[in-house]
Amino acid sequence: YYLVTDIKSLFEVEAIPQSLLFSLLITFVMKTSTTINQILGQKVFIRLLLKLYHKPVKERRFIMFLDLVNSTSIAEQIGDKAFHGFLRDFFTDITIPILENKAEIYKYVGDEVILTWKSKQGVLKNNALSLVFDIDHTLKHLREHYNKKYGVFPEYRAGLHFGEVLLGEMGTYKMEVAFIGDVMNTAARIQSACKEYNVNFLISENVLQQYQEEKLQDFKINAIGSIQLKGKTNKMELFNVIAKSDR
Repeated sequence: YYLVTDIKSLFEVEAIPQSLLFSLLITFVMKTSTTINQILGQKVFIRLLLKLYHKPVKERRFIMFLDLVNSTSIAEQIGDKAFHGFLRDFFTDITIPILENKAEIYKYVGDEVILTWKSKQGVLKNNALSLVFDIDHTLKHLREHYNKKYGVFPEYRAGLHFGEVLLGEMGTYKMEVAFIGDVMNTAARIQSACKEYNVNFLISENVLQQYQEEKLQDFKINAIGSIQLKGKTNKMELFNVIAKSDR
């Protein structure tokens, strides 16, 4: 009996380093996967891993360009190091409403973030239209924090468009799933038009057409008119979404 017990104990002791090594390996793999997913962006790691877009695929999507206002003057005012912290805080603070509204973060470009929804996710619970107002709500509670830490509060402008984009793998050493198409360029132009018309949120007629009329009643929407966007041949109907009702 004692001999059997001693032998079992011996195997159990010898198994401890193996179990520990296995646990460390699993932890390392999970941590690495999480880090890669954070670096590449939501769902991009899985897309690249599964080769979902090895061949280009067309998808109908909402595309939003969200740009920080007066970033150059803010950087001059508070300095590069503080401005980096300011940008980091801003992008971190708006992440929760972004995720709650089911948006995918496509990429950060300087002081700008590009967001996207598949058509179904963008329409569901008015996600694509609701996001900017949920960001406003989040930032409102952080005004004192920003003013105390940086002496300035972040303001932004957003442009939203809808249409068909081409998704496909791009690059070899530093791969990404690239979004290509006129919808991307147009969404950027819509965002730029916000400054010209002194508004914070502009959307295209294509966006409105994706929503049932009763859903749009949850928002206050003003027609801007038929606008000639910079670099575009044809005029486009744009609308300013100025409020989200509480109902």
